[in-house]
Amino acid sequence: MGSQTNKRFDQLSPLLRLAWPILVSQLAISGMGVVDTIMAGQISPVDLAGVAVAFSIWLPVLMFMVGLFSATSAMVAHAWGDSNMSLARIHIWQSIWLAVALGIASSVLISQSQWLLNAMDTGRSHGFFQPYAQDRGGVAPEPWHISHQPSAGHYEQHFCRDWLESVIVGSHIELKSEIVDNLDDILRRFVGLPKESFSEKGD
Repeated sequence: MGSQTNKRFDQLSPLLRLAWPILVSQLAISGMGVVDTIMAGQISPVDLAGVAVAFSIWLPVLMFMVGLFSATSAMVAHAWGDSNMSLARIHIWQSIWLAVALGIASSVLISQSQWLLNAMDTGRSHGFFQPYAQDRGGVAPEPWHISHQPSAGHYEQHFCRDWLESVIVGSHIELKSEIVDNLDDILRRFVGLPKESFSEKGD
């Protein structure tokens, strides 16, 4: 028993040597969002919402880059384990040059995303709109909340209030009698949107 435990701890040191670069990179990526939120939140809710919208545009590019370059760690670790330092250096330099090229391409791509934000303000959003940009008496203003008008309108037309009530009554949710008694008010304040919300933004 003791020998097996010692063998497991013997593997811990090389595992940490291989894992710490990945750990640091993941913490750095997560830390970007935390720092942005802290800084923008101290200025105003509008700036915080702007950061959230911008991050939603940047996030797909970021995840693509992270997924692509995660392979670098595995390839370098494999070469390191084979004591092939020359191959490890090749993998590193190839990743650096690829990162520079993709970084430039991503910067150009993201710099052209202003059209999407402008379209949302001018009504040429191709069906996308901000349903909770203003306080409607229930949900707090959420300028970062983006919905698709045709899809939202379709589901709004097929929504059945009585069906929802029957689901709540048949569930084991706490305080369901209070929910049912106030269901209309809950739907009005937190779920539904005025009909003009689906017609004020066009293509």
